[in-house]
Parts: sequence; C-alpha cells; structure tokens
Amino acid sequence: VEVGQLGIILDSIRFNKHVVRHQDKNPLVRVVTYNGQGHQAEIKRWNPRSTVQSLTQMNTDMMLGSAYGAHIEFPATKWRDSLGYLHDRGLGLAHHGWNTNERSWMW
Repeated sequence: VEVGQLGIILDSIRFNKHVVRHQDKNPLVRVVTYNGQGHQAEIKRWNPRSTVQSLTQMNTDMMLGSAYGAHIEFPATKWRDSLGYLHDRGLGLAHHGWNTNERSWMW
C-alpha cells in the first residue's frame, strides 16, 4: 500500500570512532522499508515526467543521477579506480565527498 509522501534530505554521514579510515569508505545510502512479514523492500521514487521526457532524460540521469524514477538512493560521491584510489566525479560538485574539516561524507 502506497500512502502519503516521504521527503529525505541527506546532508552528511559521520562514522563512529570504531570505524577506521573514514575517508576511504565512499558510502552510498539506500532507503528501504519493511513489510508486515519483516521483508525488506526498496522505496520507489516518484516520477512526474511523461514517457517522452523520461526517454530524453535517460543520458543525463545516467551521468548525474536522477531525482525521479528507480528507488530512493544517495549514490557514492566518488569513484574508485582499479588501484582502489578515490576520485571526484568531475561534475562540479565540489561540496560532495569527504570533508576533512568536518570528518564526514557530504552530499
């Protein structure tokens, strides 16, 4: 049953002191719910766009991520190369990623 609306703003994540090398984690967040039997289920995003608009946005969505369609998720803010090093996504999102001063991951 789908009832109401859910709004989520993710600003940052801080790991507790027991997690080592916070700056190397590159977390992502998936938002889920649980049904009456305790089974996990992803929450679908609302998509107000028409089919034509959805098709024309497909390339942009793949590059930047979309606020519409699929499931509620906050993807990792960096990408990891084959040697395991983290890099900016190069999309002009300077405030995203590891914040050394705050010691947290920012979205």
